[in-house]
Amino acid sequence: MEKRYTDSAAEVLRDARLVAENLHHSYVGTEHLLIGLIHTRGASAGILKTCGVEERRVMELVRTLIAPSTVAESGVKEELTPRALGVLRSAEQEAAARGHDKIGTEHLLLGLFREPECSAVRLLNTMKVNLQ
Repeated sequence: MEKRYTDSAAEVLRDARLVAENLHHSYVGTEHLLIGLIHTRGASAGILKTCGVEERRVMELVRTLIAPSTVAESGVKEELTPRALGVLRSAEQEAAARGHDKIGTEHLLLGLFREPECSAVRLLNTMKVNLQ
């Protein structure tokens, strides 16, 4: 699957999984993808930074609003949530619409914005980020 992604976008996916594991979440959701996008060296990190999105604040909100899994076993049990999968599908469509062979971080960010009910967008709204 990662062959369809740029190195930076593949890094976002790996980081998202690590963040989910570190937070003791049993899934990888859009909130984890958002944190992965903040970490990356791709175009999306610059855009998010310009909008005032700080990793510290996002992590604080995620820890406050999303409880760790109560499953005794550690690690991510489910892969991507349905909304996170929707973000990846939207990112693929964004890349294809622009004639790009690979999905980049900018496509992931656009895909995220196309899921207005997802946790990541709700976090951005809580932070008063203007998605326009």
